[in-house]
Amino acid sequence: MFIADLLSRFYLNFPESEGDDQWISETVHTLSKNLSISDAKKLEFIQATANDPVLSKVMFYIINGWPKRNELMDGSIKYYYKFQAELSVEDGLLFINHRLIVPDKLRFYILRLLHEPHFGTVKTKQRARQIVFWSGMSSNIQNMISNCYVCERYQNAKQRDLLIPHEIPNIPFYKIACNIMDYAGNSYLIVQDYFSKWLEIILLKNKTSSEIIKHLKILFATFGIPNTVICDNMPFSSFECKNFSKEWNFQFCTSSPKYPRSNGQAERAVQTAKQMFKKCSYDNIDIHLALLEFRNTPVSGIGIPPSQMLMNRLTRTKLPIHTQVLKPAIPKDAHKKLLAKQEYFKRNHDKNAKNFNQNLKTGDNVLIKDQFWEKGQVVGNHSTPRSFNVINNKNNVVRRNFSQLKPTNTKFEINNSSNCSNDHDQTQNMDRSSDNTADNNLETINNQTTCEIDPSNDPIPDSNIKQNNSGRIVKLPNKFKDYFM
Repeated sequence: MFIADLLSRFYLNFPESEGDDQWISETVHTLSKNLSISDAKKLEFIQATANDPVLSKVMFYIINGWPKRNELMDGSIKYYYKFQAELSVEDGLLFINHRLIVPDKLRFYILRLLHEPHFGTVKTKQRARQIVFWSGMSSNIQNMISNCYVCERYQNAKQRDLLIPHEIPNIPFYKIACNIMDYAGNSYLIVQDYFSKWLEIILLKNKTSSEIIKHLKILFATFGIPNTVICDNMPFSSFECKNFSKEWNFQFCTSSPKYPRSNGQAERAVQTAKQMFKKCSYDNIDIHLALLEFRNTPVSGIGIPPSQMLMNRLTRTKLPIHTQVLKPAIPKDAHKKLLAKQEYFKRNHDKNAKNFNQNLKTGDNVLIKDQFWEKGQVVGNHSTPRSFNVINNKNNVVRRNFSQLKPTNTKFEINNSSNCSNDHDQTQNMDRSSDNTADNNLETINNQTTCEIDPSNDPIPDSNIKQNNSGRIVKLPNKFKDYFM
């Protein structure tokens, strides 16, 4: 008598009883893949897969065996050769692991479902790689999202471009910046010299061209007529201001519409003036005393006060000061220090900026930044490198900075129902061509500014009477007579 060990061939043969589980002796020969889809759509997938020339051939190879060499197969089928160990067929559908291989006919349908929530490229690809598969899927998703106008309309603003600073003159009051500031219910004309940083705060009765011109004449009579005035479009682009610049022999250079950064000197001066008003109002101090101290305080990074840079001397204030300090003294190397400070700011700015390819051509479809990104088309280059003339969805030809434009694959179609038309704009431009006095020999001051606003860029109505989309006649108030509305 002996006892059989684990590896012994001498085993006891017990007969099977009727109560034993029969499923233990079954052999698993396939795994069923449950596809969560309606019967009608599943039948559509089965028919499309059978009619697809590539996938039908792949199913044939899966069932009957793959060739030993992939050179014997067509180019489209070679892509699936490397996945042959992961491919399977069930109910006329082709799977790679648990991912459905979509036939060519139904790929657009799947792409629409994947992009239904309008996620970005990365998220859409990640979602697709969970459930479906086909050759060239990633590139199809990329192309679909790049042509989606909904995604383009609500995308973020562009990254900053490299800074191109204004040219700083080497003499005072040769180039000034102007802007209008509103504070505590009053309007003020803010003027600052590019060289000396001399600041002027002038109270205005209103914002009309005549009021602006009246105060500029007083200012020019005191400090001399500048060569260039950097300013916004309104009201400095009015006909009255243009005639004033002709008579007094200087030029208004307007910043790009909706791009105040191109007039950064004036914007910074407005910020300084507002801070002075707030603090003086809170502490009950005369704003003119604060302005006097500002003009006698050395400019940061330069070490020379604006009064000395403009008039070669300090002015007397409430602070005790020796008369020797008040004597005229010519500042040394002021212009070099200004250029060095400007270069320092440019280096810091460009650390987080990007050098964009700005080669937009006539006829290119673009998105124009307004509240959202709207469709448009380039109709020509402007006189400055970063500005382009574009036609928007209202059929108006306007000038925009490159920072407000994005190339797009979305096709732009002209809205023929708009009240504005290119023919009407061209007629107005011909009538007003005699008013365009831009000096062709003027050196470009900044990539983001233009001298003497060009009537060909923004359509200008011939009168203050307008008609809205409903056909109602609207007449503008007389206070807007000097403006291009």
